[in-house]
Amino acid sequence: MIPHVVLAAAAFSGVPAPAGKPTPIDLTRVYVSSHQEGFKRVGVGDLDLPQEVIETLYNQPGVTGMSNAFLVRGDTIEEAVRATQTVFRTMAGAGRPYASSPDAKDTSLWLVAYLGLSGSGPPAFRVRAAELDKGRRAVRLSYTYARAVTDDEHPYYAWVPLGRLPDGAYTLELYDADDRAVTLARRVRVTGKK
Repeated sequence: MIPHVVLAAAAFSGVPAPAGKPTPIDLTRVYVSSHQEGFKRVGVGDLDLPQEVIETLYNQPGVTGMSNAFLVRGDTIEEAVRATQTVFRTMAGAGRPYASSPDAKDTSLWLVAYLGLSGSGPPAFRVRAAELDKGRRAVRLSYTYARAVTDDEHPYYAWVPLGRLPDGAYTLELYDADDRAVTLARRVRVTGKK
């Protein structure tokens, strides 16, 4: 298992966020790179994308490192996966959402979570919940980890559709449901378009 880096969550402003209940995101709309039941899969042949897009994403140097979370733009999962590939291929910063190309007209946002590298079967990292807290301007992906039986190296991604979000700074969180702890938090600024 790859160790998780714990980062302190950045504050949005000196004003406390209004109290509110996070809105759960329907997990049947979430895409994953594993064979976790109940989720849509992103793998070779699963989407209307050339095979090399998926293979390149899964074999990128630097992708196999620590957990990561960032936002991409895309009106379809294919556009979100292409934007993910662009982020890793160009080693882009994660302070703002990225689209698959500079002239893309995408406006919908996706949380991309890279949980780590582990055996593929049974799935080592499992997505347990995803939620959007508009009061705190936070997006959280909850997961669990259990050692896989297989000894291969499989990258664990999740793409969570968020739709359009109001402009502002958002905290993206990866949350270990077993340890009940945020393992990564990142601040991202969303502005109208790209």
